[in-house]
Amino acid sequence: YLYKWQGKNTSLNPFILMAHQDVVPIEESSKEMWTVEPFAGTIKDGFIWGRGTTDDKINLISIMESAEKLLKDGYQPERTVYFVFGHDEELGGKKGAVKIVQTLQSRHIKADIIIDEGGIVTQIEVPGVKDNKPIALIGTVEKGYMSLEFSVHKKGGHSSQPEEETAIDILTKAIVKLRANPFEKHFVQSTQDFISYLAPDMKFPNNMAFANPWLFKGMILKQYEKSNKANAMIRTTAVPTIINAGIKDNVIPALATSIVNFRLLPGDSANYVMQKVKEIINDERVVIKPYDDNISEASPTTSINSIAFKLVDSIVKKSYDHVLSAPFLLIGATDSRHFTPISDNIIKFSPMVDPIGFHGIDERVSLESYQHSLWFFEQFLRSCK
Repeated sequence: YLYKWQGKNTSLNPFILMAHQDVVPIEESSKEMWTVEPFAGTIKDGFIWGRGTTDDKINLISIMESAEKLLKDGYQPERTVYFVFGHDEELGGKKGAVKIVQTLQSRHIKADIIIDEGGIVTQIEVPGVKDNKPIALIGTVEKGYMSLEFSVHKKGGHSSQPEEETAIDILTKAIVKLRANPFEKHFVQSTQDFISYLAPDMKFPNNMAFANPWLFKGMILKQYEKSNKANAMIRTTAVPTIINAGIKDNVIPALATSIVNFRLLPGDSANYVMQKVKEIINDERVVIKPYDDNISEASPTTSINSIAFKLVDSIVKKSYDHVLSAPFLLIGATDSRHFTPISDNIIKFSPMVDPIGFHGIDERVSLESYQHSLWFFEQFLRSCK
């Protein structure tokens, strides 16, 4: 859906608020592992429970509730605001966000600020902060997205007389080799900004390292590699997510396939990653090709000196007590990556505190986070000047 809230001053470029309506499914085998009915929206123990509460219903509902409140109060923003609510973000946004971008382009619309889901407020994701202060991770860039299909064709046969190598053997060796040879690690601009912002508030020795990254770069990178999330901020990642082979327990399959998902660090293009993968595997028997034509390069980086970053930063610091803030590389993918033709100032931020169960079992978000989120988006709408 695309909604337009007409502003008073039509000479100003609009702001855009985004969220998506769709959610990832529940694995049927995991349903009994949930504490509550996954789609009931149960409220208990100070949390709202259910699939999609963190991704991305909290932003979606908070935006709509804030707008309705202001409308009832007779408020009209100075500049026009567009609300963009995609329905297929979890599938790549081709029929939702992409179509909306095309519509906005046909109307020659440029936005001064776009806010979509992304970074959160956390007290657990960044260890070593003085006084355990919360940190608002304000996304200024997101990694690219690409999945590749690996396939191996080889004569199968009866399992009683296997050859030295089967299609499954060749495929799994290729995957293991890829995983054993990670992509080069380095700091992109947003991570450098992250380190610079947090340096004064880190405990020793992290404060010394963050204040002098040119000197302690090797040590910082080594520390980052120890954490899955931090490691994803310093390199392109690759992980197999689907493997298919075989039809019967006594038949050696003639075809084995795997889908490998890549999250591309800014600066690592899809073409570069494809070539690098072929070099690493170095086996012509493994056919490598793009899967599902769902390829997105890493987004451009929004400047920390932009009106978008400064505005979100200022509202965040009014929303939470003693909160720090830092630019942030979003390692996931959002609908906003499609909106780079519309705006140079895209921020990826979800004003919730340490959500639980993202894409997993017992997904939930606190009522306190919901209250903060409502206040955040109301203040943003009031700032549309």
